[in-house]
Amino acid sequence: MTTLIETQTETQIEPQIKTQTVQLTPAAAELVRGLRTQQNLDETYALRVYISGQTCSGFQYGMALDNKPRDTDSTF
Repeated sequence: MTTLIETQTETQIEPQIKTQTVQLTPAAAELVRGLRTQQNLDETYALRVYISGQTCSGFQYGMALDNKPRDTDSTF
């Protein structure tokens, strides 16, 4: 996620980009493979983890199986 901060004088500060890696347990990885099989999805589908919103207690995350990579995606 990229954050752009503006001061009251409308001077922009350089965006700070932070990347974190998501690690799945072997059981979770097997569950994702099972969902692909169950839904007859091929190997081009991967687990997409995304921020779906933000509340006072932090970010809200979502997950979906997706086969349309975006230019801003990190894959591993």
